[in-house]
Amino acid sequence: MKALFSSFKRLPVWLRISILVTEGLFVLILVTVLVSQLAQLNQIERERQGAERPLGLSEQLTRLSEYSANCSLAATPAPEAANYAEACARSKANYEAAVQTSDLTFGQAQSHAHSVEEQSLSYQLEVAVADTHLNELLARYFRIYTESGIQFNALPEAYTTGRLSLVHLPELFAYITLVRDRALLAHNAQISYNYLLQTQGAVHLIAEQAENTFGALLQSDKTPTAERLATQMSEIHQELTDYFDWLDATRFTTQSRTGFERDQEQVEIAEELLRTLGDLKSSVAERFDYYLNEAQSDIYQQIIGLVLLFLVLQAVLMLLFIAVIRSVKAAQESASKLKSTLEQQDKMFAIIG
Repeated sequence: MKALFSSFKRLPVWLRISILVTEGLFVLILVTVLVSQLAQLNQIERERQGAERPLGLSEQLTRLSEYSANCSLAATPAPEAANYAEACARSKANYEAAVQTSDLTFGQAQSHAHSVEEQSLSYQLEVAVADTHLNELLARYFRIYTESGIQFNALPEAYTTGRLSLVHLPELFAYITLVRDRALLAHNAQISYNYLLQTQGAVHLIAEQAENTFGALLQSDKTPTAERLATQMSEIHQELTDYFDWLDATRFTTQSRTGFERDQEQVEIAEELLRTLGDLKSSVAERFDYYLNEAQSDIYQQIIGLVLLFLVLQAVLMLLFIAVIRSVKAAQESASKLKSTLEQQDKMFAIIG
């Protein structure tokens, strides 16, 4: 190595500069590519954290839906509504436990109200609080979506499942909850029926957006898993349509049941829809994590391949440099021998002359 370094020092300046510049450019290209790959890994890690952070929000959303359902039933003016007062308080406590360090505030149920009208009004306030919390949870979901940078992911599969997991499906879950609660209030003439129709229109719009996003997913991922998830979304949309048709069909008739029994049945229908949607939301979140793992694995393989290629090319360059150095050294030695021979010849000619 010392001999090689000594030979390198004896090379012409222009050749030494050329070798150093070539080696420097090669290392610079390697470092640039590696930095780019590491930046992609950091982005994937941020997106993974974005996918993990909503786990607590999902629990809060489920608990809030239960809290809102029980308090909505308790808010109806029927005498049977009093049976849901305890369930309203219990589900509210469960939601508060799920929130834990949340900065949200809670309305207080007036369980000591003396008349049915006063008690109904107090639980309507609880429903209003739940609506406010739904909007806050959706805002947090969207904030996680934007802060994690998922919307900038160049991988279509990760972008679509990330948007579904953090935007469309939580929003759909929340709005189905609103429809369920407002259907109860509208059926008991506590809010305008048009208000319920507007909320149903919003649900249809969100469901269509989710279906379109699943369609975009299928453009890049035609696996049976992706197709199954898209089919489940279409089925949920159809079930929503059937649910809304049922609400309209039973608006003015109890079909041999009391109005409160009808309210209980519509809550059960909505709860089944929410359970199905919750399962889909979990499956999409798992698929999103799968795509991130695939992308991360691809980048690790690219980095390993890049390092191996660098080592191979570095070895080739070193061999070329060594060959050049030896060639130049041989040429220098030949020139030195030729110079020595010519000097000896000159001395001989001088003696003869």
